[in-house]
Amino acid sequence: MDIETIVCFMLVSFLVIFIIFLLRQARDLSPIGLTPSEMKWIEHISSYYNAPTGIQISDFAGDLKKTGPYSRRIKLPINRIEKPHYHLDRARTITVISGTLYFAYGDKYDESKLKAFPAGSFITEPRKVSHFVVTKHEEVILQISGIGPSKTVYV
Repeated sequence: MDIETIVCFMLVSFLVIFIIFLLRQARDLSPIGLTPSEMKWIEHISSYYNAPTGIQISDFAGDLKKTGPYSRRIKLPINRIEKPHYHLDRARTITVISGTLYFAYGDKYDESKLKAFPAGSFITEPRKVSHFVVTKHEEVILQISGIGPSKTVYV
């Protein structure tokens, strides 16, 4: 066999194993159907500051502290700055549900790098890639989905 065939075989094998793993993890979710009024919101307490943050969270699928998929909604208050941080999830995405989120990748907060993401926008948060977020004149609601366990690490 030539090297291209071997590499192709290895990539296809990896992809098949990865898909099987994801499908196995997906079976761990139970049937859920929630309307916005049924979602239970709790005040987020920062593990970094050990204090309330003004952020509200509604966990509705999975458990981000355990291995497997999870989804949650987050309400960020007006004029909120989340300093550079990263996550340890194997995969993590953001969908902006309402408001405009200002987001940038980087280890240092730099307002000039912020890009506006209005409702309907989609963002990836790759594992261990630092980023920062800002809200300005309105509350922002995000939906975050990932494959845990998850942990936030501030830079």
